[in-house]
Amino acid sequence: MLYVGGFVAILLLPVLLFTYAYHLALVVIVLTLFLFGFWLSSKSVQCVTGVNFELSKEGICSLKGNDYQLSKSSRFSFLGCWLILQPITTVSLMLDDKVSKNKALFIYRDSLSEQDFSRLVTVITQLNRQP
Repeated sequence: MLYVGGFVAILLLPVLLFTYAYHLALVVIVLTLFLFGFWLSSKSVQCVTGVNFELSKEGICSLKGNDYQLSKSSRFSFLGCWLILQPITTVSLMLDDKVSKNKALFIYRDSLSEQDFSRLVTVITQLNRQP
């Protein structure tokens, strides 16, 4: 739906450039983008809070009783860690990574202690160094 807002903006761009009614075009563009942004934000977003998360040195995690392998595409920054978790099952081991359902999880830096955040960064770094 955000594409519709961009499409409206592109359609009204010539009005901005070649007419005196650019104020009207700007108002329409801003209102369209605002309404679509409001509509997108009203959709339900699944947040995970207060969940036990266990991580081994090899990047195997346990989350809500399910086991996952931390992917090499996981990243960290000064804000937190963006984890890509691949399910560990006999079926997903046989399938390609693109076919299996990966879970994405962002953990803010201040939601962990300094020691836990440092350990998580170390595991992600070690995974990225593996061939």
